[in-house]
Amino acid sequence: MHTKGEAEHSPVKQTQADRKNLSVLIPYRDRKKHLDTLLPRLHEVLPSPYQITIVEQKEAGLFNKGKLLNAGVLESLPADYYCFHDVDFYPLDVCYDIPAVPTRPFATTIGHKDYTEKFNRQKLERLLREDFIGSEVQADVYSDCFGGVILVRRDHFFAVKGYSNRFEFWGYEDLDFALRCQQAGFSPHYSQKGVFRLLPHRHAVQQEPDKKALILKNQHIFETQSKVGDFDNGLLEAKYQVVESRLYQGCRWLSIAF
Repeated sequence: MHTKGEAEHSPVKQTQADRKNLSVLIPYRDRKKHLDTLLPRLHEVLPSPYQITIVEQKEAGLFNKGKLLNAGVLESLPADYYCFHDVDFYPLDVCYDIPAVPTRPFATTIGHKDYTEKFNRQKLERLLREDFIGSEVQADVYSDCFGGVILVRRDHFFAVKGYSNRFEFWGYEDLDFALRCQQAGFSPHYSQKGVFRLLPHRHAVQQEPDKKALILKNQHIFETQSKVGDFDNGLLEAKYQVVESRLYQGCRWLSIAF
């Protein structure tokens, strides 16, 4: 799903007069230290005009990143394009301008060796079969996934019906989204530029190794539904309630219950 060249899919050049409205959505739960580190930096580097919405999953059930992002889009103010931004990605040198196609705007991360390596799903499957849970999983899972930080135009996001709501806990919602984009004619672009520092944390698989069966469940959903083009479950099928809305450090904070 990689695209041919950088110039072909460079961000659209914007003058100050025609700057597009950017909506940054941060899926969140229990990562306050990371959030308080990230937000001041985003206020420094984001192109104006922009808005930031923290989309918090309130209850203690399985984390559902795709559904949170769908809810965030539906509840946020109108925007020309979105940035879906993990809370542990601290931007060092990143272009957040509106993309021509859905784009992962970085090639390098500091503090994590994996994003510059080839994604190897077969190795992940082997590791899961062998009950190996640890840093080696991290070293392969992220390299070719369409996650971490993603830029996408509003019309493209709605055209692909947003994210799937089917994936819980961790994994595969990003690959499903990349397939949605590809099949709609918006081939995902992996930038050869852009640098993030990854804020340290224990991976979800490391924190809850007993839940590895959920990753296998997500893999099964991806193989049996996503790969055959079953994208009916998406943005408008997200069932949720906004239980609280408040301001925080110049951002809107939404607490969401499923």
